[in-house]
Amino acid sequence: MKKNYLISILFLFILIQNVGAQNSKATLELATFLKAKKKVKDPVITVLDKDGQKVNLKTGATEAGRVLLYFPFNNTYKVIVEREGYVTINFIVNTELPGTEKVENMSSDLDLKMIEQPIDGSKETIDKPVAKVNYIDKIGMFDYDWDYDDEITEDLRELEKIIREKNKSFEKEQKQKEDELATAEFEKAKKEEEAKKAAAEAEKEKAHLAAEEEKRKAEAARIA
Repeated sequence: MKKNYLISILFLFILIQNVGAQNSKATLELATFLKAKKKVKDPVITVLDKDGQKVNLKTGATEAGRVLLYFPFNNTYKVIVEREGYVTINFIVNTELPGTEKVENMSSDLDLKMIEQPIDGSKETIDKPVAKVNYIDKIGMFDYDWDYDDEITEDLRELEKIIREKNKSFEKEQKQKEDELATAEFEKAKKEEEAKKAAAEAEKEKAHLAAEEEKRKAEAARIA
């Protein structure tokens, strides 16, 4: 009887330890999709904790192209996404849970728009986070902050407007340069053609004068 009691206590202890270990390893899986005209290949993702220290997270990927990031709970993270040719962006993930919520594996998804840099070679930046992810009591799960999304959308639209205007201006300048080059090449070709024509006319006139001279000499010889 005493032996069975000890075995039960040992089993309960092991069970509690396993549950604790599982809870300590529980994470928020964030399936992030980087939206762009072309697939964003090999983005450089850096994760910092609330103290600004770099964190090495478990990562993964789906066949659909989503980047999987696994965040431990009860911390705030800043995620920086970089890729050559695109504006560097960052977003915030707050994994704090309500005291009544059980610590267990959870998941959420996040779509982020990657904005291409201007085609003139200049670099645009945005310092504000483009999204904030946190636990939302209304739905009882993690999701992006809807109110903040409305706020940052205006900033992103303004950034895209600036880039569109830069691209339009650059394309206009390029077209002007191409037109000027085409005009210069046309004028050069025209002058070369006129020079060739003038040279041909000169040769024709020279030949005519030579023929007239030969004719004159022949006539003079006949009279003599």
